[in-house]
Amino acid sequence: ITARHAKSTLDCGAHATHGTEVLMVHGLFGVIFPYKIPNLRWEGLVVYTNNIIGGGFRGYGCPQGCFAVESQTDEICETLALDPFEFRLKNGYQAGDRHPLILGAKLDSYGFEECLKRGASQFGWSQRKPANSDTGVRKRGIGFASQSLWVSGCKGFPGMYEHSGAIVKFNPDGTVGLGTGASDVGGGQTVILSQIAAQELGLPLESVRMIAADTDSVPYDAPMHASRGTYSCGIAVKAAAADAKQQLLKLAGTMLKADADALEVRDGRIFVRGASDAGISVADVIQMAESSFSQSVVRGYGRISVAEKGAIVGISSQPPPGNPSPASAEFVEVEVDTETGEVHVLRATFAHDLGKVINPNAAEGQVEGGFQQGMGYALMENLVFDPETGACLTSDFLDYKMPTSMEMPPVIESIFVESHEPSGPFGAKSLAEQCATLPAAAISNAVYNAIGVRFRKLPITPESVLRALGKL
Repeated sequence: ITARHAKSTLDCGAHATHGTEVLMVHGLFGVIFPYKIPNLRWEGLVVYTNNIIGGGFRGYGCPQGCFAVESQTDEICETLALDPFEFRLKNGYQAGDRHPLILGAKLDSYGFEECLKRGASQFGWSQRKPANSDTGVRKRGIGFASQSLWVSGCKGFPGMYEHSGAIVKFNPDGTVGLGTGASDVGGGQTVILSQIAAQELGLPLESVRMIAADTDSVPYDAPMHASRGTYSCGIAVKAAAADAKQQLLKLAGTMLKADADALEVRDGRIFVRGASDAGISVADVIQMAESSFSQSVVRGYGRISVAEKGAIVGISSQPPPGNPSPASAEFVEVEVDTETGEVHVLRATFAHDLGKVINPNAAEGQVEGGFQQGMGYALMENLVFDPETGACLTSDFLDYKMPTSMEMPPVIESIFVESHEPSGPFGAKSLAEQCATLPAAAISNAVYNAIGVRFRKLPITPESVLRALGKL
């Protein structure tokens, strides 16, 4: 691809709210940077209207951009008789490429190519037939969409506030309290951050309890946005755990008459590395530390924040200023009933480079929940306004249709490409928002493959399908 020119207009409603931020993310990651293109021009407009407020939603404007770009990419391939898979592989970012947004940074841990290849192989992309080649009333088609550049938090972006903090405190019984302003919004952040702390401390997971508290009593945390929970919050938690562990080993060293650097923690006990003795329990060390003789509280602190020039500072942690970018590809198969216009998603395969997988169950949940949101955007969710009065006609969930378990495909496969990210907690990057970004574009491309009709407007309702087929 030698050049791309795009123009985006965002209906922001009567208040700005997050309009400019949504437009920025939409433009950068939905339109400008999914592929390597040397000549780019993008015009973005945020428009005040009398409609309801337009705010941030999962993907922050990227699903709209992905739908447009990935639909156009498939059209280009169809017109020039190119394989859409090979075309994306050729034009997407690869490991070692210069980061298009972060000066001086490279995409070192980057698995876009592996996402495409593993997803295509497992899904059976090579079995894809030409568009509209099925006969009969019900026609099947397969399609896919990819995203070769996304973010893990907002670090490295000028003007974006990114901050996380954590406290790790040992209790006399050897358990640990984890305090952070990070909130669990359904992605399993409570368990994941507890896992990171437990791993760093050498304790079993059940010994760590994340404290549900607000920022009156725990360190401040930026909003749970920008796919930042595991990466950004995880760095702060790991740093706090490392700080607490260092204090713990120093105290244990005096009791075991050993240097702190020669000690290690395993399963709640502290050992001299390489020695065969039973060591000492973490609980015994903390009880001694908090006794009337010592009165030492073992408490670790960790934080990350973005300075004026984009540098990240932290306690026991120095991640680079460049933003570690994940990548992804999604393949879907649909069946279109040409008599009723209904579109059914039969199966989906999602391949994602998220660095180290901290919690596979939570990651699969992100994929499935994101697909449900993206499928709703593609096929049914729609705000309808009266053109005369401007009144919203879809004012409740009887009229505003969302996919339920009945509409979900019976098969959603998750492929996690583990490219170790050195700046992330134990090698992790992000996952969340790309799960909701790709489904609409992939479903739309699959519908085209089934019936040979291209849709440039969402949702793809039964009425719009029948109208496109000339049956309304």
